[in-house]
Amino acid sequence: MLLWITKRLKGIVRFQFRAISEFGGVMVLRKTDLVKRVETQFNRPLERLLPEMINENGLSGTADALGVKKSTLNYWLLKLGINVQRVVLAPGETVEVKRPGRV
Repeated sequence: MLLWITKRLKGIVRFQFRAISEFGGVMVLRKTDLVKRVETQFNRPLERLLPEMINENGLSGTADALGVKKSTLNYWLLKLGINVQRVVLAPGETVEVKRPGRV
């Protein structure tokens, strides 16, 4: 946790706390009203919803379906540590995605 001193008024020191929450080395996104709205609308947490929607609809389609700008979607991906990569396959090639096992 970081502690920043912001102002000194009438001898009283006021503090602004900036907490950096980490989960598995990834910064956790603060739940803004927009994030809460999307999670409520789809009844799923953003970190589970976004990868599936992006795989199905692409970035632009996902942003449109969620009702957010592409820049907002990219910000969420950055803060949630979701890595989007493009893979080009020749005919007959396949891709396998593996998730790390739980310890």
